[in-house]
Amino acid sequence: MGEVDQLSEVQDKDIQNYLELFGTIAMILSQILKWGFKKYRERRKANVSEPNEPYPVTSPYFRSIKEVTRLDIFLDRNVATKSSESLYQDLISLYTKAKENGMESIKIEFAHYGFISSAGGTAFLKFTDYVSEFNGIRLVIKFPTDSPDAVKLYLDLQLHRAGPTLDESSFT
Repeated sequence: MGEVDQLSEVQDKDIQNYLELFGTIAMILSQILKWGFKKYRERRKANVSEPNEPYPVTSPYFRSIKEVTRLDIFLDRNVATKSSESLYQDLISLYTKAKENGMESIKIEFAHYGFISSAGGTAFLKFTDYVSEFNGIRLVIKFPTDSPDAVKLYLDLQLHRAGPTLDESSFT
């Protein structure tokens, strides 16, 4: 038996088994460390980004908000709100924050091939009335022509802003 243990082939195989064991342990530990660092970075990133949100909104219809000398608001493709109040309140809060930050204008851009519910359209009609009442910041709304709902909202907005028209029957 002692002769078998001293054979170089058996010793080489034992060393190889030990090296494979250490290699496996090192791979498992590296994966655990990689996962731990990933979680640490995510937590750190979340803690840093939360307080720096100058324009907090609650409704999910906003894709992104940018600020240069004007506030750029890019809306999501689906503005299908059941109640116009949440979208209207978010637009008002964006307007007041932009006014506080000294922005020159607000640009709202609808997504191409998007859907706008009637409640969403009502929110935008009320918002344009609000902006015109306080008259502090210029409002630019970009309507894509490939969205029938956006075109309808554009035409409704034109009629709404034009005010009541005189009927031809009132002249008689």
